[in-house]
Amino acid sequence: MTLRRSDDPLDTYLLRVFVLLIGERSVSRTALKLNQSQPAISAALKRLRDILGDPLLVREKGGMVPTERALALVSHAKGALAEIDRIALRGYAVLGGLLFFAIAYVVNRTRLAGRQYLEYIAMLPIALPALVMGLGILWTWLAVPLPVYGTLAILVIGSVIASLPFMVQPLRNAFAAIGRDPIEAAHTLGAS
Repeated sequence: MTLRRSDDPLDTYLLRVFVLLIGERSVSRTALKLNQSQPAISAALKRLRDILGDPLLVREKGGMVPTERALALVSHAKGALAEIDRIALRGYAVLGGLLFFAIAYVVNRTRLAGRQYLEYIAMLPIALPALVMGLGILWTWLAVPLPVYGTLAILVIGSVIASLPFMVQPLRNAFAAIGRDPIEAAHTLGAS
């Protein structure tokens, strides 16, 4: 079974809009804070109303007022968003750490042909403007038949790629500072 984005009625974007709408009690202020257009936030509010079966915010004399159901759901939405952010950070740390270590190890500790090209590729995010890099990541992940577009995974992948040069270089320096003596001593003592 393949999960498509359209199968998931409530995504993180809608959760973030919901939490901010309840806090701001204004479509205009929510649109400004999320750097979205007002019609986009209104469309998200309409979709939230359809999904949750509740008006969520009702217009009164003093502005928009959240319904009881909206107030009851907002703490759950905040908790879900905090958990999603925690998972994303953990995924970034694991994926990034493994990738950064592997690149630094291959460049400093192996004699593989073409290892200098791997180092150049790792430094590419510094050389290319962020806009070009972002569009390249977007086009790559749109073309690859993996369901990551519009998910948290694309943010983790983008963050790992953007921080690649800033993490690989210190690891390379650490490998260079340690030298090859401990490895040669281990080989002499029978390590494989």
